[in-house]
Amino acid sequence: MKKINKMLVVGDLIVDILVDGNVSRISPEAPITVLDVHNKKLSLGGIGNIIDYFFNKKEKTNFVLFVGKNSFFKEIISLTNKYNLFIHKIFYGNVNNILKFRYASNNQYIMRVDENNKYLVSSHYKSYVINFLKNKDIKYCCISDYNKGAIDEILLTKILNICYKRKIKIILDTKKKKTELLKNIFLITPNLMEIIDLCKIDQNSSLKKVINQAINFKQNNNIENILITMSKDGAVFINKHQRIKKFTVPIKNIYDVTGAGDILFASIIYNLLKNKTLENSIHIALKEATRSVEIFGKISDSKLEAQI
Repeated sequence: MKKINKMLVVGDLIVDILVDGNVSRISPEAPITVLDVHNKKLSLGGIGNIIDYFFNKKEKTNFVLFVGKNSFFKEIISLTNKYNLFIHKIFYGNVNNILKFRYASNNQYIMRVDENNKYLVSSHYKSYVINFLKNKDIKYCCISDYNKGAIDEILLTKILNICYKRKIKIILDTKKKKTELLKNIFLITPNLMEIIDLCKIDQNSSLKKVINQAINFKQNNNIENILITMSKDGAVFINKHQRIKKFTVPIKNIYDVTGAGDILFASIIYNLLKNKTLENSIHIALKEATRSVEIFGKISDSKLEAQI
């Protein structure tokens, strides 16, 4: 068994497929463009982006992954084999993976097609995660939850309860909207619309009101820290003492925001693992996430891909 360090990372694997080509004509069958395909590439998104980040940093931690066997299994395994030394354990199941097809021409997306909105992970995967948290000496449990099935509500509740009892710090990026689930957490990282939904306030609310409601939300749910991301407008960090810090992010060119949130999350947990302060980790992470949006089609020039 691979050496245990102080961090467990779990979450949804999303299979990203980029179909790249050239649009030069309108279809005679309907008023739609015709894409002449030149290249098709597959990469691992969601928790896969976080694995890729640690892989490029050459930093090992405990990633526990679930992979479906029914869609692009061969290509996924070709990539997980390359990441093998950086993945603690992989579970497999006879289910479809979450697929996102992005069609592009001349470095611009023209359409996205999502396939398989949810998947069912095995009970063995869930039991392993629970037993790992109960029995291993770790400091952080990091959850990348796109609400696709890897971390269902029951599993999330069990994880939060165990971590609270064992004083394991939870770092959570989630698409779930049930506020009663989100308690006793070290850090959550919602974007602006997600925190508005969680606080149940009007979408046109001022930033000042959003921040005040976010403070109430974190106090009522025993959440130590909240990082609210706002794309090109930067981020707002509210720490455990309710101190507010605003971060700006100078962006030269925005080409592709795909995976930027994963890079932010990955960089935060990586720098915490390197014993940097939370605020310093966020500062570094925002810079790295900003750089990722300046590259089209992948989160970094070194992202591992498979031809399909």
